[in-house]
Amino acid sequence: MPEDTLDSKVEALERELSRLRDELASVAQHTRDSAPEAEDAVREADNDTRPHIEREVQAAVEAGKRALHKLDEMAEKRPTGSLIVAFIVGLIVARFLGLGRSR
Repeated sequence: MPEDTLDSKVEALERELSRLRDELASVAQHTRDSAPEAEDAVREADNDTRPHIEREVQAAVEAGKRALHKLDEMAEKRPTGSLIVAFIVGLIVARFLGLGRSR
């Protein structure tokens, strides 16, 4: 009797394994079938997003140019103050980067 139970359990495991193989094959086939659709969706999202990102980048570049222009104007109006600010900013950056530390 124990052999019958063992045999039936082995058969049940074989059936389950066969079912899982069939499921895996089905999932793999579905994945292969869906890949072109997913690729198209990604391309479409890229086409929709790219112009928006390009506009945002262009706006950031323009804002940077305006800020540099204002800094340039300030430097022309107050050259000594600008040098002092630049020096202090340089010290802060050097400290942040760890430059000038005694070893």
